[in-house]
Amino acid sequence: MKVEFVDRVERLRSCGFFLSQKELSNEELAEHLFAKAKETFEPEQFNDLFDPKEVELFELSLAQLDNSRVWWKDMECGVLEGNQAYCTILKEFKALSNGYFRPVNMHEYWESSDGPIHIGFEVDGEKHQYRPEFKYDWLDSGFIDKIYDIFQEKEYPYQLYAYIGRSDDDWGFYGDDIFIVRATEEEKEKLGKLMKWELMVWA
Repeated sequence: MKVEFVDRVERLRSCGFFLSQKELSNEELAEHLFAKAKETFEPEQFNDLFDPKEVELFELSLAQLDNSRVWWKDMECGVLEGNQAYCTILKEFKALSNGYFRPVNMHEYWESSDGPIHIGFEVDGEKHQYRPEFKYDWLDSGFIDKIYDIFQEKEYPYQLYAYIGRSDDDWGFYGDDIFIVRATEEEKEKLGKLMKWELMVWA
């Protein structure tokens, strides 16, 4: 086991990640996550994502193994009629919310292959509607704004933060990807200090 893997696991745990495996030591958890990553990704992709020399990509790839804390999506993500991409995103944010965001009665209806698109769901008995803009396979990021607004209105004990880069690097985050972290204010500060992550409120 590479020392960098164990080190980053320890730092992420200090910031609230991987709480469901708190009975494991840092070394045991690192072994578990290493095996999980090997199973999840093809060998060439694994080597690219988990190369400790590529610090940013390595850290983010490791963090995304905790899908209760991280949502990472390429904006070009198969948003097409029949794929139910927006309903899938609602389910992913349910997992991200630690049980607070509970959408039910979800539906995604396309009037044609290029829209209009109708999204509907309920949260805590309140009905929500959204009409995404058709963007030829691309996600309408306004839908994430909609989910964020619900987090704000409900005053969940967490915030959704967008990762924008590292404080020790002038380069920004990868082109069309969205990387969102669920964290408390204290956890956000720790991620800045221990991981050098720059996070901003999603808006």
